Amino acid sequence: MVARAGRGERRIVLLAHYDSAKTFFLYHPRRVRGFRRTFLIHAVLATSLPLLVVWIPILARAAGVFFLMQAALLLHRERTAPYVNGANDNATGVAVAVQLFLEEAPRLPPGVELWVVLTGAEEVGARGARALLADLPPPAQTLVLNIDNVGQGQLYYAEAEGMLRLYRYAGPLVPAARSLEGAAPLRYRLAYFDTLPLTRAGYPCLTLIRLEGGVPPHWHWPTDTPDNVDVRAVDDTLAYARALLRSVLSPPSSP
Repeated sequence: MVARAGRGERRIVLLAHYDSAKTFFLYHPRRVRGFRRTFLIHAVLATSLPLLVVWIPILARAAGVFFLMQAALLLHRERTAPYVNGANDNATGVAVAVQLFLEEAPRLPPGVELWVVLTGAEEVGARGARALLADLPPPAQTLVLNIDNVGQGQLYYAEAEGMLRLYRYAGPLVPAARSLEGAAPLRYRLAYFDTLPLTRAGYPCLTLIRLEGGVPPHWHWPTDTPDNVDVRAVDDTLAYARALLRSVLSPPSSP
């Protein structure tokens, strides 16, 4: 879903994904902190498999059995596992993005266009955000503020993300976030955001997220329900996002 207000060459995109995910044993609260480690193990095995076939065939067969087991587990998950409610991930981000759009749309300065974009398919490779690339203006005219998992925990502003390569965010949102109180800086390595395909394409991005112990609370687990959302955390995120947006909308002061 895309809504726009204002008109001008300068565009600010408020981004949040609105989809859910099926639970899996890797997301159990006792295991979820190792999510990236599991991903890296799979990546190393997958990339080394051709070499193992040539040099150590017995290990290649073992790796093949391992991946077949993983495929069976994932198939079982798709057939039997329930979808989580998705209250924190990411109805909270949608609520903040939509409310911020409704507040700021009537008071935009001249030359600024404000978008709110709610994507789907984030959980299967940020496909919604990748599709959005075809409709976005050039990076030089666009800023992207992404809001993800903000219903509980400490507020962070991600300056970079990437499970393998680290992609650093650029643009005025990063120094603006550093100048505000209420959020801590973060390099997010646990998974990815909707911003990943956008920052790869050169768009200036920033993501707001709340974490507990380094992970989003109730991440992809059946407990991700409205009862486990702290409304004050959502309100505080909205206040921070509002201050952040207004700081980049304000015209530079005269010397």
